[in-house]
Amino acid sequence: MIGSRDFIAIVGPTASGKSQLAMRLATQIGGEIVVCDSVQIYRDFDIGSNKPTKQQQQLVPHHLLDLISWREDYDAERYRRVARQTIRSIVEQGKRPIVVVGCGLYYRALLGNSWHGDLPRDRQLRAKLANLNNDQLFEQLKQLDCQRAQQIHHHDRLRLIRATEITMLTGKKFSELPDSDRFELTPYTIYLRPPRANLCLEIEHRARQHLKDGLIAEVQRLQAQGCDTSRKPFRSIGYQQVADYLLGKERYEELVVRIVQATRQYAKRQTTWFNKVAHDVCLNSANELTNDVAG
Repeated sequence: MIGSRDFIAIVGPTASGKSQLAMRLATQIGGEIVVCDSVQIYRDFDIGSNKPTKQQQQLVPHHLLDLISWREDYDAERYRRVARQTIRSIVEQGKRPIVVVGCGLYYRALLGNSWHGDLPRDRQLRAKLANLNNDQLFEQLKQLDCQRAQQIHHHDRLRLIRATEITMLTGKKFSELPDSDRFELTPYTIYLRPPRANLCLEIEHRARQHLKDGLIAEVQRLQAQGCDTSRKPFRSIGYQQVADYLLGKERYEELVVRIVQATRQYAKRQTTWFNKVAHDVCLNSANELTNDVAG
């Protein structure tokens, strides 16, 4: 039961209804929402990141939104520190934290499961690796640690570089590295996994809604501020595709299709990852939440 755990974690692919479920739970039990998302932490990245509305934030306290400017760097290690402190603070106040997990890497860092953020870094080595293309990085990592190479998406350049850097500096495969400290507080984990057909429909609906709500104008504002695709949050789904659209590379309907396709691929990768995460209950939709689970 939720009551025997320190906090609630809601995991699942994008567009599965995690935020809706979190809002429903928070109003039922007086909880506070802790965001675990690598884009919503950035100010001005609102529509494309599906950030909670101002009205939702007024109804239920939300934490770890709008932490930094897109001009700043942020990583999972920084998230781990601030998220743990935030969750502890909410618990100490007698409230129940509800962690909405949009980024598996950040969530793994929060829990401390196989977290390697404290391992050595070498700027010169990283600069050298940055000169390689993704194919070269993948092949190099494959030679060093085939298992780890297969766990990283071929286009995830940042993780390919970091994984290769760690392996070269430690001389060990990832499976041989010790786990870091685990979070002392324990989650009650709800896995929200809607049927694929339902998820695909929601992904398309959300893509069209984001564009209707002004995603193109949001991208134009960010570009006017000097933000471009070299910045980490601008490489996320929606922002990438709109930037190409504004360059005249495709028509509006092609823009919708590209966003939907990229989101479906991302949701598929997320589902594969979350299938391996231990959970206490699995729901097909937020509406399946019962008083027994919430109690």
